[in-house]
Amino acid sequence: MRNVEMKARVRNLSSVLSRLEQLGAGKPSDTLKQADTYFNVPSGRLKLRELEDSNGGRSELIFYNRPDGPGPKMSEYEIVALEDPDELKRLLTTALGVQAVVRKERSLFLIDITRIHLDQVEQLGSFLEIEVVMPENFLPERAESIAGKLIDDLGIAEAELVEGSYLDLMLEAGGTPPGSSRHYA
Repeated sequence: MRNVEMKARVRNLSSVLSRLEQLGAGKPSDTLKQADTYFNVPSGRLKLRELEDSNGGRSELIFYNRPDGPGPKMSEYEIVALEDPDELKRLLTTALGVQAVVRKERSLFLIDITRIHLDQVEQLGSFLEIEVVMPENFLPERAESIAGKLIDDLGIAEAELVEGSYLDLMLEAGGTPPGSSRHYA
């Protein structure tokens, strides 16, 4: 699966919420509490996402490749839904080691093929993440244009754009678990 993503720090949450409403996003379609455990892998990123029980207790193993940069980024990813993640988490921790755990509360908004996340990330702050989900034969340039226009429409300044992932930001902030490796792609 593929999408184009952009991420930015949010300095004025009420302004972004107001603009989302003006753009027709309305209220969040869902609010999720997530814990993403990132594992050491030689390329890309591998994370086990656990959702709090109030959100059905679902879990997913997600692998993705995405370049880092402040603008729109093409992401290729695979997701496997998990019923009981505990044993897999233990196995992956033993085999690969944990880089970091990122905990966040995510409000999800939808506009056409675009998922808009307003994230409150522990230790990092408030962020906006845009994912233009690309159907088959959808041109990446079109998805990049949609993401860029939405960033502009939401009043996000270029200086607020984030190059990497929450994992990268957590590692920069020193948020690695004891005994884990800082090696990442």
